[in-house]
Amino acid sequence: ERGEGGEAINRCCYRTDPLLDEWRPCGLVPPAAEDRERWFDEGASGLADALRRTKGGNAMTLIRQDFDASYRVANRLAELLRSRLPDHHVYAEEGPGLRASCSE
Repeated sequence: ERGEGGEAINRCCYRTDPLLDEWRPCGLVPPAAEDRERWFDEGASGLADALRRTKGGNAMTLIRQDFDASYRVANRLAELLRSRLPDHHVYAEEGPGLRASCSE
């Protein structure tokens, strides 16, 4: 998905139990590192709290990334999560099958 200026729009969603929960939106993931850190520090629309509550548990995140994006926001977000939540296992995956699961 592209914004009005042609920039990639990267949506985020999460669920705390991969087998039971519905995906919950966590907003738009900013492409710039400083903005992404502020977004996460401000709660990332519930993602930060969900990850802290599931410390080492079943939380999953899904990042929708435009495949033409020149930056790898899923990997950048995974790096941010690893730095902020070192006791969590974080994986960054992308693929066409994931897109349908995450919407706002």
